[in-house]
Amino acid sequence: MCREPTDGLGAKLVTAIYTGSDVGQPIVDGSGLVSDGTKLYAADEVDGTVASVNFDGSGLTILGSRYAGGFSTDAILTLATNSKNV
Repeated sequence: MCREPTDGLGAKLVTAIYTGSDVGQPIVDGSGLVSDGTKLYAADEVDGTVASVNFDGSGLTILGSRYAGGFSTDAILTLATNSKNV
């Protein structure tokens, strides 16, 4: 997950807030990134989890899991938002 400013200078100022590059990180293959205006939410296609994270990358929290993971169960997962409901 990356953060960039909204002033059009993003290509020069992109900052990674979560990479998941360390082994054992809770988001293995994230997709479906959405926001309710207070946090970012991502679905993990490998582990079937949904996680939230603050805009600065802190406070990563697993909110739930749909299935026991592994690359053999990798599936497209999406998240939807309506106003401030995820």
